[in-house]
Amino acid sequence: MSGENDGAERSRRVRRKTPIDAVDERGTAPFEISSPRSLRALSHCALTNAQLQYRSLESYEGSGVPKQVAKLSFESGEDRRRQRIALVKKEYRALCRYSPGAGRSASGAACRAD
Repeated sequence: MSGENDGAERSRRVRRKTPIDAVDERGTAPFEISSPRSLRALSHCALTNAQLQYRSLESYEGSGVPKQVAKLSFESGEDRRRQRIALVKKEYRALCRYSPGAGRSASGAACRAD
């Protein structure tokens, strides 16, 4: 019983607050935006973590969906995803500039305001 609690506690400590600036628009690895200012930027843009996640071409393919249609859907979806990430990053930088304690994210990392 004690071992279960130790593992849960360790898991809580290891989980890091991920700022949106750490996300690579071209990346395919799953991530979760969880830093307070990044979550605020996400909310201001009326988006969710799920809308920023990469979807493979295979996820667009289904029974009866022609490969060409799946490919076009994938390309369109990927373009929208990258635009969404760029929009949230822009909002994040604006929050960094105009929030109390500007110049620092909630995690203490310097905000990039370029």
